[in-house]
Amino acid sequence: MQATVPDTWNGQHVGFYSTFVNDGGAAVWGLPVSTPADDPNNPSFVYQRFQNGVLFYDASSGTTQA
Repeated sequence: MQATVPDTWNGQHVGFYSTFVNDGGAAVWGLPVSTPADDPNNPSFVYQRFQNGVLFYDASSGTTQA
């Protein structure tokens, strides 16, 4: 799972795996339905979609949230 839901992506510490595991894992989030992706409108944002939600990394603040 960690290869699909990384903590580091494209040289940035996005923290997706840590957040995924600490916030309930697959029981809460479901399975990933995408790989991480840059927001085409804001280069500071990275998203990863799951069956039950979206994780969001903001490079300007260094935070990961749902």
